[in-house]
Amino acid sequence: MNNKNILIITYYWPPSGGPAVQRWLDFANRFASDGYNTNVLTVSQNTATYTSNDASLLNEINKNINVYHADAIDYFSFYKKFIGKGKVPGNALADDHNPNVIKKITRFIRGNFFIPDPRIGWNKKAILKAKEIIILENIDTIITAGPPQSTHLIGLAIKSKIPAIHWVTDFHDYWTNVFYLKKFYRTFWAQWIDLYLEKKVIENANQILVHTDNNKSYLTSRTSKPLNIEVIRIGYDEKKFENITRKKNEIYTIVYAGTLPDYYYPQSFFEALVLLKKENTSLKIRVRFIGIISGDIKEMVQKYELEDWVTFEGYKPHAESIQAIIQADLLLLINPRLENDAAIVPGKIFEYIATGNPILSISSQGSENEQILDESNGGANFDWNEIDAIKNYIQQSIQHSKLLQTKEKIKYSRFYQFEKLKKTI
Repeated sequence: MNNKNILIITYYWPPSGGPAVQRWLDFANRFASDGYNTNVLTVSQNTATYTSNDASLLNEINKNINVYHADAIDYFSFYKKFIGKGKVPGNALADDHNPNVIKKITRFIRGNFFIPDPRIGWNKKAILKAKEIIILENIDTIITAGPPQSTHLIGLAIKSKIPAIHWVTDFHDYWTNVFYLKKFYRTFWAQWIDLYLEKKVIENANQILVHTDNNKSYLTSRTSKPLNIEVIRIGYDEKKFENITRKKNEIYTIVYAGTLPDYYYPQSFFEALVLLKKENTSLKIRVRFIGIISGDIKEMVQKYELEDWVTFEGYKPHAESIQAIIQADLLLLINPRLENDAAIVPGKIFEYIATGNPILSISSQGSENEQILDESNGGANFDWNEIDAIKNYIQQSIQHSKLLQTKEKIKYSRFYQFEKLKKTI
């Protein structure tokens, strides 16, 4: 048995859905299975604001994990009631390409009065509850998992009161350099406060975890103080890809799994499909979009007259999503088209690699996605303007449909990443 007592502080936990949940659910389960005294502090379900739900994940929690809850102030309640039609805004209010005046005002309020984010309403009670758990369970290591990045301020408060505790921060996403902050009309002072908080966290944490090489470089550049920082990839749960069974698709099938807002600009992919359709009128392709997809993109499909090829299936439980990508002939990966998209590595790339199916990636040349695909022989990456090359890659994949011999796939598995994590903490 391991004598380490761990407290994982994470807002996103089942029944919330999404990659951030799956990452720490998996790691927590592995800690518990390895004999660690594993404890989780999360937000109470009745005061939580999740952008997606996946109740099936509740069945995956190891019975040896102690799960504690703390209430939050729901700062999204006004938005849900009067603007969001009962829904929590996705991607931090940044999804709308052409926001109206009300939404612009909402963005300004979000960016300048809720620093680092509106879920900071959880912190006060979470700090009190964390202190109780630390005493009750004799905790020696706390791990704060962001997003939301305000979770790291809980760790900072605990570290200031209990200096001897070992504090690990996990940056699942970027903080002050995340792409959507530019849409919030931030004042100089709001940006300065956010930068100050980020620097305070990284300089006081005993260990920092990131999942991209780019974020490691960025955080290292934020301070002259030496940082203990390690890249732990999001990875894939190898247990969910054991004994894979596939049925041959009657129609060549392309699958995209995940969120797709309009600022991802998938026009290049649709235009490549239009070219394929014109060149071969008898060709049939099935394109499945699984997840939360922007209404503008659905209209785009109508504009390109691709309704007979493209279907939108909505959000699915994680297990169903995995089965869909396993069954695909080709997997589609698209980065948001932003100034620094090369630094963005979506978690689904690793599950895509795990299937062995070829991956068509659209992101900037030289992106970290491209490096991972080259390293793993997992597929090919194209810039948005390479429409002919995208079309040719799809065409070649149809003509020579086969699984790829991915290289070093195991290094992207959660088993491999978890072994790195254990050594790190």
